[in-house]
Amino acid sequence: MAWWDKIGNGRMIERATLVLGIATTPLFSVAGGRILLTNIIGTITTLIGGAANVFLQANPTVATATTTALCAALNINAHPVGNILGITGVPGDAMIPAVTGSVIPTPTMPVVIPIGDIEFVCDAAPGGAVQWSIWYKPLDDAAYAVAA
Repeated sequence: MAWWDKIGNGRMIERATLVLGIATTPLFSVAGGRILLTNIIGTITTLIGGAANVFLQANPTVATATTTALCAALNINAHPVGNILGITGVPGDAMIPAVTGSVIPTPTMPVVIPIGDIEFVCDAAPGGAVQWSIWYKPLDDAAYAVAA
């Protein structure tokens, strides 16, 4: 692991825009070891047209690990283009919405993500789309994340 991976928020990865539908969709895949998720934000790129409860979860591929919510659900009904979604880092806290042009806090508690996927869960098909970005630091020498 290089020294620059240990400073600031770490590495940044962007994922292609995700069109919302009833599904659990992998956003990012973690391989080679654990990462420390320092930030994750979703920017709404197409108006959310209806009610949908959404949240993020870590879905490890290690046989003894279980899927864990990274935040509680948030109803994103009618969120307009430019709004930002994020998390606090506390799994019981709801996903954070921020209106266009407003600030959004970064996680106060970074989250350790094992090998597997960071997933977006949506319980409806409200229309709309979100573009996701993460920042992370590798915890193990061979650890890295890629857009799924």
